[in-house]
Amino acid sequence: MNKIICLSRPDPPYPVAICGLLLFVTFLLSACADVSFWKSAATPEPGGDVEGTVHAWVTGTPISGRHIVLCRSLADPREGNCDLMSQSTDTDFFGRFHFADVPQGTYFVLYDSGLSDFDAAMDRWGGETLHFGDRAWLSDLLGVDLENEDPAFRIPEGLDISPLDDWLRPYCLLTLLVGNSPFIIAHDLERIQKEEHLSCELLVVAAEETVDVDIQVIYFDSP
Repeated sequence: MNKIICLSRPDPPYPVAICGLLLFVTFLLSACADVSFWKSAATPEPGGDVEGTVHAWVTGTPISGRHIVLCRSLADPREGNCDLMSQSTDTDFFGRFHFADVPQGTYFVLYDSGLSDFDAAMDRWGGETLHFGDRAWLSDLLGVDLENEDPAFRIPEGLDISPLDDWLRPYCLLTLLVGNSPFIIAHDLERIQKEEHLSCELLVVAAEETVDVDIQVIYFDSP
């Protein structure tokens, strides 16, 4: 009798092993990708706080409800360029203000001049670079063509300054005491009164530290 013998060949074990190995490698690659992602994600540097008191020039009375905003200086502060923060704050009943978690850097302090719409100016310039003393930029800020004429210079009441003084022009331009500027750059009026050099309030913000400053503000009649 002829017998037909069917020999069945068992499936080799390596396809299963290879699939398992591929899954393991895929898992490792995913894990490495996750580790790499977290390591490459930049950790924000801790900021500091800025607080202070705002009081009226001459009388020293604390001023409530005054808009305050910081402007981060770019390179040399004497060049008068800074990035305006997008958020402002108001002084409380005691004339105090506070900014929390401010990125490290050097800042000018700007306050509401009362001469034009501060909120509209923040909508336009918040997060933008300000260029003090630059005619083209000032023309844009004031809405006046300054190519062929000077803006109206505003002398703070109580300061003995002649309109003919040589330093009046740079003083007003570098503090935005011009036309109907919505901002005034806080500066030391005592030094101006004594005919010393202009000294804008420059705050150096360091990590996890608090800077406290006194601001002298100037009142003008609304246009």
